[in-house]
Amino acid sequence: MTYSMIKIGNKQNDKPKCIVIDRNVIIAGETGVGKTTYIKRLAENSENVLYITADEFIKDDVINLEKLKNDKISLVIVDDLYKVTDVNTFNDKVNKLNAEDIYVGLTCLEETHIKKFPVNNSYILKLNKSVDGFRSLVYIDGNNSERIKIQQA
Repeated sequence: MTYSMIKIGNKQNDKPKCIVIDRNVIIAGETGVGKTTYIKRLAENSENVLYITADEFIKDDVINLEKLKNDKISLVIVDDLYKVTDVNTFNDKVNKLNAEDIYVGLTCLEETHIKKFPVNNSYILKLNKSVDGFRSLVYIDGNNSERIKIQQA
C-alpha cells in the first residue's frame, strides 16, 4: 500500500511541510479566512487531490470510484459542507471511499458542522487570519500541533 504526500505549506524555517494522506483531513476556520482559496490551491498544486463541492460529492455520477483510482486521486476535498442535508448518505460515501484508501477532506466552520461527520483520527488543518491580514495554518495530528506558513492569496 502506497500513500500520497501533499504539501500543505512551509515550516517556520521555510522548509516545505508535507503530510502523508493516510486518513481523512479536516480543514477548519472562521468565515472569510480563506478556506476555499486554500483548498483550491491544494488541488491545483497536487495531482492526487480533487476539489469538489458538497452538492457534487452527493451525486453518484460525479464520485466514480474507478475514475478516482485511475486518476490516482488519494484525497477528495469537499467544500460547502454546511449544504449537506443527508448526513447518513454523505457518511456512507466517505466510508466507501476510505475502504478504497481514498480519503476525504472536510471543509467546515470551526465545530459548527463538524459534529455530524466522522472525524476520529483525522488530520486537522486550522486556518487563522491575523490582524495584519496574513494567514497561517495550524496543523494538528493527535496531540502534536505545528504552525505552518501558507502562501498569501
